[in-house]
Amino acid sequence: MFTSSWPKMESRLFQLHAAEQFEEALAFLNTMEETHPDQTLWVIHYRTCLLTRLGRIPQALSLLKSALNNGVWLPPYLLRSDNDLAILQTDAEFAALLLECDKRLLEAQKQAKKGLLLYHPDMEKLPKEWFIGLHGGGDAALSFAARFQNSTLLNHFSLAIPQSEQVRGPQQFGWGDRDVAKSHMIALRHILAEHEPLTPAWLCGFSQGGRLALECAFQNLLPVRHCIAVAPALTDGIAATYHNMGVVKQTGVRFTFIIGENDWTRDKSTEIHTMLLEHGIKSELQIVPNLGHAWPDDFEQRLSKIIAENIL
Repeated sequence: MFTSSWPKMESRLFQLHAAEQFEEALAFLNTMEETHPDQTLWVIHYRTCLLTRLGRIPQALSLLKSALNNGVWLPPYLLRSDNDLAILQTDAEFAALLLECDKRLLEAQKQAKKGLLLYHPDMEKLPKEWFIGLHGGGDAALSFAARFQNSTLLNHFSLAIPQSEQVRGPQQFGWGDRDVAKSHMIALRHILAEHEPLTPAWLCGFSQGGRLALECAFQNLLPVRHCIAVAPALTDGIAATYHNMGVVKQTGVRFTFIIGENDWTRDKSTEIHTMLLEHGIKSELQIVPNLGHAWPDDFEQRLSKIIAENIL
């Protein structure tokens, strides 16, 4: 199966960053690099951010330039949007490096294809049911699969992790184009049905994947039994997008929202949750203290509890 200690180490790095312990974060990042040589892109990005916050602009630019020369380009959306890089974003040399990253993104998109990871445990004595994980923007199927090292889940489900063909960076994909994402889900429905009869599935998505999970449930793109939306990236008007309450109620789908206390998606997620309850649809809202737009550290325990309360 897929294992990685990267998510927990990443969480520790974010804690050091939030405390503005940038030197300590740089030292910890060295350990992360040694133990996870497959995470070069993120190591470079985080190191660039930390160097910039420490005012070491020449070092930050040199790092980005060296990475490009060695074939590692950073996702343009990160370089443009990360507040840690605000000083760099007005630099002419940085602008030239960004343009080169744009070019490499276009080249990578031409080669991109859909992906799918499947895991079938021994389930001879149990009904076979799919648990589908939808990665966030800027992630990939293999790294997202590491989020589901949960014995309760793996003892009761077949796991499917689709990978979007929408490139955001090197080995980073997202669901930004909603129409393409929905077409992907419809195609996934047929692929999974080829493996075993497709009964209503459990869906769990993070950020863009969380939004897509909700859309699958509301628009019946897939038959859904339980939809778990972790920090769903809700950017649209709620009433216009999530209004099919009658259809949703007929399907019997249940919802769980897991949202950080400080997440920018909190208000809209709460609004959908409230609407669901008003229409007699089962929904749970879990607010994680002191968390922003991120994956909760205790997700494994939360998921085990959700499964136990709903199927065991």
